[in-house]
Amino acid sequence: NIRQRCNQESVSLQALDAKDAALVQDLVVRHTELTNSPIGHEILDDWQHKLHDFVKIFPNDLRRVLAEREEASDLELAGG
Repeated sequence: NIRQRCNQESVSLQALDAKDAALVQDLVVRHTELTNSPIGHEILDDWQHKLHDFVKIFPNDLRRVLAEREEASDLELAGG
């Protein structure tokens, strides 16, 4: 289980948004086409359920930097 294995003090685990899900699906499709992977076929055959097994691992430091940039951009747009 990824939640038990990763250091959640330094990363957060997130459900995939639609854009991430499409990217992961494209990668699994490509991998399966290139390797004829039985696991890839299994994932694709039950994509709607298997999608929930994937998570986005996001570094907390990166999240902080992006939030700071967004805040600074919002201030600039507000004339501050």
